[in-house]
Amino acid sequence: MAGTQVLTDAKRRLLEELKRAGPAPARALAQQLGLTDTAVRQHLAALAGAGLVTSSPVPAEGRGRPAAEWSLTDAARELFPDRHAQLSLELIEAIRAANGEAGLRRVIDARAQAQVIAYQRVVPGTPAPLRRRVDALARQRTREGYMAEVRREAPGSFLQVALLLGQ
Repeated sequence: MAGTQVLTDAKRRLLEELKRAGPAPARALAQQLGLTDTAVRQHLAALAGAGLVTSSPVPAEGRGRPAAEWSLTDAARELFPDRHAQLSLELIEAIRAANGEAGLRRVIDARAQAQVIAYQRVVPGTPAPLRRRVDALARQRTREGYMAEVRREAPGSFLQVALLLGQ
């Protein structure tokens, strides 16, 4: 990735702080990292030029330069490995190794039952129109981290699409 050529230790620490704490003004980043405001602004300018951070204005407090909050771009997020899928697979294998195939099935069944109960709490029962029930399920799936949408396929028929969003 082209932007990684500018990553000195201080710039990498800046990116890590933004990843850990989320969007922040330059002054807060400087305080957190024990750097001067000027040094942090110079690093942020270089990182912005590399497409790794972006700023957005925030309401000013008093006089001075306009306030800005800095955050990671998608390109910067790609620098941080996401091992959630790998961890999930490793946990499944550990459950299988410790409890056998039947034990793994019991864990999966328990999780499925808990999910059904959670959905029953938020999805109206059968007297409610089908569209209302499907929309409620899509909203719940969106709260779970999926990008869920409902499409009308034919009269009285709906398709729900749910894509898992990554971090």
